[in-house]
Amino acid sequence: MLKKIAKACRKHRAAAVPAFCLAAVLAVVMSRGCGKGLSESDRVEDVGLGAPEAVLTPLQAEVDRSEEFTGNPALGILRANVWVNAAETCALDFDEHTFTERKDGQETSVSFAVVNIHEETGTAWEGTVEIGETSWLIDCLGADGAFFFIELDMTGAGDESEITVRSEAFSHGAYLRIAPTDNIELLEFGPEASRLIDGRERELALALCDWCALYYPTATRAAFAGEATIDYGARVVEMDFTLDNGAKTVIAVVYAKDTGEFRVGRAR
Repeated sequence: MLKKIAKACRKHRAAAVPAFCLAAVLAVVMSRGCGKGLSESDRVEDVGLGAPEAVLTPLQAEVDRSEEFTGNPALGILRANVWVNAAETCALDFDEHTFTERKDGQETSVSFAVVNIHEETGTAWEGTVEIGETSWLIDCLGADGAFFFIELDMTGAGDESEITVRSEAFSHGAYLRIAPTDNIELLEFGPEASRLIDGRERELALALCDWCALYYPTATRAAFAGEATIDYGARVVEMDFTLDNGAKTVIAVVYAKDTGEFRVGRAR
């Protein structure tokens, strides 16, 4: 039914995908939080520090009905969770009027106004067990004046439910709800490697955790590649790690001895 609604609505509206605006800046993760960036390293790609606060266009502000749907769980589900694509190479999150896709240390944010929300409920069966299903079709208006839909499908209830979100406005397909990583375990990181970062293994793990929570939230382990590059003049140490996410992503870490700062990014 929701797909029929979407098809019917598209006949009367331009369904162009909003143009994405890429805003990438250098991210520095310190043991005490975020701080000023280090000098640029050729081995670490620039990464985003978070989506800018969404500013709706006059047309978006005029048609937005978000406050009318505060009792509908769809928007709350989108904002309260972290999402990852099937290949575990991209992450997605939602703010009040923005969704942000993150991949390879870069991010793309799209603002949207909520025009309407359609809801449909039903049941499915797994053997002899009846399972509830709920779908929401969120009608959105992008900053470019084009309409698009965000489709949210939930099977089951509570923490055990499986939830998928998809939209023609997404760049990387459908996303699944996941529990973001809250700890990164360092593997193959022995005493010699620890001495290179002045014994700051805990700070390194926290820096990796903060970064992976944004870009690779399914990662729980980071394996040291076994080699490090030391720039004695600049007093920085560079090393690579392989994550245990589905894509086995290789990331780079730069440690500045003078400041104790860790910079994390996708290895070139």
